[in-house]
Amino acid sequence: MSSLGLRVGRLALPRMGARVSRTAGKGQLVIPAHLIRMVNVQQQQQARSFVLCSSRCAQAQVQQAYESNSSGVEGNAAINSTDAQLDKNLYKMDMELRKFGRIRINELDEAIQFIRRRGVCSSTQALLLLRFCGNACTDDSKQDRRKRVEELISTLYSITKLDVSHFNAILKLHMDNGEKVEVSKFLTDMEGAGCLPNRVTYNYLIGLYCMEGNITGATTVLEQMKEEGMAINESVFHSLLYGHVYNKDKESTNETLDIMANSNLLPGAETYTWMLQAAAKVQDWDRVEELLQEAVEKEIRLDAGDHFKLLVSLCESGMGAKAETLTEKIPRQMGYFQEMRNSLPAIIFAGNAEMAFQLYEDFANSVGANGNKSAEQKRTDGIFFTNILVKSNVEPEKAAEMVMKLYDNGQTQQLKSFVMRSIESDRRDYIQALHNEMSKRPEENKVQLGDMTNFVILQGFKSLSECAMAMKDVQSVGCFVQIPKVARAMINHNYDSNTMTPGALFNYVASELKDISFATINNQLILHLLSRNTPQANQELNGFLLNTPARFNATIVKHSLVTNAHVVKSTDVIINILFKLKLNNSEDSTQKNEEVYRDIFMALTEEKVLINVMKEVLKDLNNYKIGVPRAVADQLTEKLEDSEIKDLFAQAVKDYEDDSIWTTESIQQFLELRKQNHKEENKRLGLQAPVPESRRYQGNNFPMPEDLNGMFAIKKIIAKRGDTNLKLENNIIKGLAAADKPGEAVLEMEEVMEKVPSFGINPTRLDDVVNSFNRLNKPEEAWEFFNKYGNEHFHNTIINICASFAKKGNHDKVLEILRSFPMEGKKTINLDFRRSVDILKVYANAGDVDKVEETFQVLEEKITNKGLMKSLLPPLIEVHLNRDDMNGALAAFEKYARKYRFCPARDALMTRLVQEENVDDLQKCIADLSISVAGEELTLYSLTYIFLLQERRSQAKKMLETPGLMYNLKEFNRMMQLFVKQGRLDCLEDLVVMSKNVFGCDRDHLFYYWVKAEANNIDKIEEIWMQIQDEGHAPSVDLKTEVARAFTKAGKQVPFDTTDLVLAVAQPVKVQEVAMETPKKTTKKIKEKKRVSNTEKVATATMTDEESDKLVQSLKSETLTDKERHAGVDELIKAGRLEQAGQVLADNDYRLKIAVRNLITRLSKTNQREVLEKFIESMPQKHRNYFKPYEYLNPFHPSKIVEKVRAASEDNLVLMDSNIVEVNKAVKEDPSIKKDLESLASSGHLPAVIMLGKLAALETDAEALVRYWNMDTREEKKGYCLNMKNFDQLRFLCDTLNNDAGIVNAATKVSLLIHPEKTREILEFSLQRGLDLSTVLTSALKKALALDDFPHKDEIESILKQREEKKEKQES
Repeated sequence: MSSLGLRVGRLALPRMGARVSRTAGKGQLVIPAHLIRMVNVQQQQQARSFVLCSSRCAQAQVQQAYESNSSGVEGNAAINSTDAQLDKNLYKMDMELRKFGRIRINELDEAIQFIRRRGVCSSTQALLLLRFCGNACTDDSKQDRRKRVEELISTLYSITKLDVSHFNAILKLHMDNGEKVEVSKFLTDMEGAGCLPNRVTYNYLIGLYCMEGNITGATTVLEQMKEEGMAINESVFHSLLYGHVYNKDKESTNETLDIMANSNLLPGAETYTWMLQAAAKVQDWDRVEELLQEAVEKEIRLDAGDHFKLLVSLCESGMGAKAETLTEKIPRQMGYFQEMRNSLPAIIFAGNAEMAFQLYEDFANSVGANGNKSAEQKRTDGIFFTNILVKSNVEPEKAAEMVMKLYDNGQTQQLKSFVMRSIESDRRDYIQALHNEMSKRPEENKVQLGDMTNFVILQGFKSLSECAMAMKDVQSVGCFVQIPKVARAMINHNYDSNTMTPGALFNYVASELKDISFATINNQLILHLLSRNTPQANQELNGFLLNTPARFNATIVKHSLVTNAHVVKSTDVIINILFKLKLNNSEDSTQKNEEVYRDIFMALTEEKVLINVMKEVLKDLNNYKIGVPRAVADQLTEKLEDSEIKDLFAQAVKDYEDDSIWTTESIQQFLELRKQNHKEENKRLGLQAPVPESRRYQGNNFPMPEDLNGMFAIKKIIAKRGDTNLKLENNIIKGLAAADKPGEAVLEMEEVMEKVPSFGINPTRLDDVVNSFNRLNKPEEAWEFFNKYGNEHFHNTIINICASFAKKGNHDKVLEILRSFPMEGKKTINLDFRRSVDILKVYANAGDVDKVEETFQVLEEKITNKGLMKSLLPPLIEVHLNRDDMNGALAAFEKYARKYRFCPARDALMTRLVQEENVDDLQKCIADLSISVAGEELTLYSLTYIFLLQERRSQAKKMLETPGLMYNLKEFNRMMQLFVKQGRLDCLEDLVVMSKNVFGCDRDHLFYYWVKAEANNIDKIEEIWMQIQDEGHAPSVDLKTEVARAFTKAGKQVPFDTTDLVLAVAQPVKVQEVAMETPKKTTKKIKEKKRVSNTEKVATATMTDEESDKLVQSLKSETLTDKERHAGVDELIKAGRLEQAGQVLADNDYRLKIAVRNLITRLSKTNQREVLEKFIESMPQKHRNYFKPYEYLNPFHPSKIVEKVRAASEDNLVLMDSNIVEVNKAVKEDPSIKKDLESLASSGHLPAVIMLGKLAALETDAEALVRYWNMDTREEKKGYCLNMKNFDQLRFLCDTLNNDAGIVNAATKVSLLIHPEKTREILEFSLQRGLDLSTVLTSALKKALALDDFPHKDEIESILKQREEKKEKQES
């Protein structure tokens, strides 16, 4: 090969922008450490330290790569869907914050839990979450806010790569939440994370210092800003003023105000609010009054928000009495309520609930607040206030007194909310206080709280004990609870037929819900099983009836009983129930038994289809000699005319009155027979009795739940019998560690060790717990745990602990651990020092050369296999690059390349040299080192990769055109994989195209990779296909298959024959997972068989009258889904039961739209005009407008066009909704039609005008369109957006009709529906012509919102927000 240096040449492309560096002096790079040394932190030593972590887990790195590539690479669909959901929630909170100044706490907590479960959070999402955790959480105390922030930051460190904007957001949070920060530590950790402070950082640091009156520290930061040439904005002056007032330094305050004025920054309301808050914080009331008077004299008007900030500061400083004197001065202007609403929680949390209540009550009673409110609207006011009372430490008696006053003022719903929040917060003292307060009221003024059944049920979903306590609490304050509904809900929630019998469930519910009677639980359990209407559920119920003394109320269960017998086609349950009555046939129970018989049999007479069920019941009763009471039989035989039933009743009466039939022996025999029949039926159905709890979860073969709650539930069951399952415990420890609860994991492990001394933690679980501590930035606890239990461990576990100590800055501990390895008495598994590079990377990212080299020396002494050292070398070069020390990087590269015959961080080093156009050093790096160590071929490919990434295509091409360069599959795959991962598909394209002449190049493989990467970009696929043909390459079957699949997926015709390809198994391509090797060629063609669905089988079957009646009856069930109901209607239509199908559709308000169209089509095709007219006549007008059934009554025919138009009117244009394309075709064939229409139009007939206008729009006849458009006298001119097949038609309509607002909006909407891929072009065109975005469909607006750099995103977000709120309001 020729000289590589000659081929590289000068890097003669446009130079990159000058690198920005901050300097404090010549040759000195200013980093945060310089500031740290200058900052006076003597007053901050007692401040709480926030330890930041610069490490990022691999998952976060993958996600960051994904985000950076999202513009060019289509990501995983699942990630997209979860991203969309989280973004939607965050957007909602952001809009609420803008509108109301606060967010809903539960929504924020749900979002944080969401990212924890998912394990990924984008940079933007992280910023929003941090923003929401400060003053936006108005309904939380600062203590709760600080706790949430601490947990959130810990989570974000482990899953998101934080940048300077995140650190600034954290500083802002600490200011909002009153959290003290050790500034020097914060800056050190910020530097360790690879972030330099910017102007915003310095502004917040000044603010933090001034909040404590530390003007010296603030001045030091100001000097640093001055040295770096940073401008000082108004917020800095506000912070300084705060600090001076805090220090009671009037002279400095006045000087600062003068400087502001001289800088054209006139002090306003915000300036005085800052000073007032500072005076309030140091309890300087005289200064507060002075500043307020000064503001008045300077005509500076403080608004409600400013006043409330002052009130909050005074209350938090213990000056609530002084604050009360200012409440009358608060201006009640627009926005007063929101400011008050957002400030009252802080006032309450500060211990001034009475003042807060007085403020709220005054507002609630004011004319402005309630003048336009009805009593119904007023009911829901005040809920937020009572919720805050529960969260605060207000005395229960005072809280109860306040909520009762609000109740008397008409704000009734807040009382229920107070009860609910008290129960959820386990504040029974509040419930008791409310009970005492309510008991003082006279009988005629008793409180009516209404129904709280649903709340009790929700508590029951947590546990039955919670349900029992909630029910008792709400009843104690006079709330109504529907006991049967609660019992039914708890049965539904807790019953699992696979793990328990109905009897076991009954015992469980009855033991927990002691205030609910056995009879109620019995009734609801029977109803639950009956309502399932399945053979399995019936078998479970029969077992319950036969094996327990079940009691029930026939009036309650009768309808479910007979419906079940009809649907399941079994009388077993009824027979067993009546047999149970027979066993209790004493004199006292005779009348009750007769009532049960009567209820059941009368229910069987309510519908004709149930008469046959009655006959089956009577036959079985006679067969088993159970009988029917005479009184019941007489009543029914009088009502029914059926002779067969009368005969059956006659026999039943005889059996019932024959006492000789049922003896003790015969009863027992029959009972055993029924039990045996029950067992045989279970066997026939393949059912098995549930395993009793005492025998469940034995051994290690039971399925292990994935969630911790499920595992702890199993543990509880096992513990009841005194056992311990080690496999389960191992999984619990794993789950707790994964949930970042390592402390709980250790306690769990130690608990097991006490019970089973032989239990030992395995290396995998040890690693899980250690990594959990590390993720929480607690390496000390990880190391303590390791020393105590890590007798057998992975080598990686030690490395991870060291890396965690390195991130936390404890370098001495890192060296101590590494030097002590191998540790005495401990066994190391999978010894691999290559992972030690993780420790070096921590120091390299922080730019700490000394620590990198010192750690490397220790590792070098420990590693005997010098071949392993190569993997540890890159950080030794990268540490210099991170410090912008090219000389140091080159020296280290040369040193270690010569020593280990390896080129560490070659790509990174050469990339920087290329960027800086440092030809001399690049030549030295290439010629002297890289080629001599790695060889010329690998060096050429490395340069190719670098030049392509830096968009130096000509130089990359020179590398690939080097004479003698051989095709290297491994290097090509490496480059292509990196290009795809980085979203640089342009580089991938260049590599494939430029490598055509590389000797031995596998073109098919490169094209295959390129096609897979661009599978979702059909335009690029077409270019690739042309490139393949231009090169004359004969594509393999696999390559052609991928090209064909891309065309098919895009809905385009494949440009070649596909008979030899298998396309049916095409799957969505994930660009990140493009295969590295061309798959094996397909040798067999898959033969697909057409499968006949069950629905198709039903469609060909006939249906008797009885079957159709049964089907119609079953379709009335409220438990059916629309899908099931739709299938039933289809069966009726296919069986020719069209009138019945029509009735079902009418009963369901015609919402089964596809079925309605199917029925209308079927009636039309079978010429059943009379039935069709009847069906249409019964249909409301709004549904007629939707389905347009008249087109079926009057099918299109050219001869009827004029007749239809003439019959239409301005009020009813439905009759002329014919197929406009067919009309246009007929008009061309018969010009007389058009003449007749023109004649009608000239007489002023509006429908004719509209029809001719439509035809003109279809034919793009501008002159005719304008003429008939002007003749159209409708206020809203619809129907002209025709033939919208391309962009030209949109342009034609808008230009021809002078950009009429109606036509622009309507035509744009249609165009977006037909051409969603051209959303940007259509919207940009239409917006220039006055498009109203509020008329655009939601789906199109969301597409526009996803476009890069679309200029109207704020307006779109506002529109979507309004629609979402409207939808939620309608749903509620």
